Amino acid sequence: MDMFRNRRSNSRLRALLLPGLLAAGAALAACGGDNDFPTITDGPADPGGAPGTEAPPAAATDTVAPSEAKIVLPLPDAIVAIGDLLNTRVSARDNVALDSVVVQGFARGSTTPRYERAVRRYPNTETVAADTAQLALRPASGQTEGPVTLVATAFDRAGNQRSDSTMITLAAIRGTLIPLENTVDRIVDLVSANGRVYLSNFSRNRVEVLNVADDARTSFRVGSQPWGLALSPDSGTLYVANSGGTNVSVVDLRAGAPREDEARRIQTPDVQLFRVPFSRDSVEIMDGGVRRKVSAVIPGSVTEFGYSDRPQFIAQTASGELLYSTKPSSAATPGTIRRRRTDGTVEFFLDYVLRDQTGSLVIVNARDAALIEGDPNRLFVVTAEGL
Repeated sequence: MDMFRNRRSNSRLRALLLPGLLAAGAALAACGGDNDFPTITDGPADPGGAPGTEAPPAAATDTVAPSEAKIVLPLPDAIVAIGDLLNTRVSARDNVALDSVVVQGFARGSTTPRYERAVRRYPNTETVAADTAQLALRPASGQTEGPVTLVATAFDRAGNQRSDSTMITLAAIRGTLIPLENTVDRIVDLVSANGRVYLSNFSRNRVEVLNVADDARTSFRVGSQPWGLALSPDSGTLYVANSGGTNVSVVDLRAGAPREDEARRIQTPDVQLFRVPFSRDSVEIMDGGVRRKVSAVIPGSVTEFGYSDRPQFIAQTASGELLYSTKPSSAATPGTIRRRRTDGTVEFFLDYVLRDQTGSLVIVNARDAALIEGDPNRLFVVTAEGL
């Protein structure tokens, strides 16, 4: 089972069971729970011996071992909860065809199992030379805290093998387990205030509400694909970043059962920028009836570009300003960090968006920009005040 750890200090330490967790803490990055990973128990043979040793399949003329067997997930030194499934990914490659990939977990320095063996077997009717095998390891009985060695072994059809290993740590996570209503729900963020825990349910476009005193649960609708949550300094207002749209839901937490007031929904408008590559040259100008040369920046072209305006994570400052990141999308790959002032204006963090613009001018807060080619080229910019 997957667990979310509430690390806040309060009278009741809890862990929320989040089977479809979308974004876990870095220390728990190895834990998963959406069951996308097949668990196969009919491996090539019983390991019998030291970690990573497997009885090979039928012999053949191929004598070259697989060229790759690499544990991609979990990351080294990950901390994993006792009793959780352990999602693993193993990159495997062979010069002819893979037969199987086996993953096992042992107490460090021994053959005592900490996870049951999981196997990904490739049918003889298919020729798979490279794959990233996804396997979920079930916890072995009697798991205890401490370091665990994970061993992944890739076999080819001739019985040749290559192995990789990594170290993780099992930890006991104590608290009350509270299952979600639906095991496929994805919970992205949570905040707590006034005896309640609020969780953004990305899958169902709503916020789950857990009453700490009696574990009672309710929910209310918000915008599309809610992601980040933020509380106002007085904990009276909840802000929900709707990453599937371009807006932020505003929820009053002081007036009875919480629900969004759509009339107060905050739009997160796109901000267009203009990139102008430039060169330096000397140009002639008339100065008091006298023609002379001066150094100038010569614009070369004008390209309009934008950044994603879909809010992702969000926070509010003590002065009431909202800070939020934007989620990269297919239409606008780079995300941004933005600030929404109390008067409704939105600003970029320019140092971030300018990181790839060396050798160019970047025009912001403009409605349009155009280049008039000539000798020299001239740049015209339209702002709210005019040309």
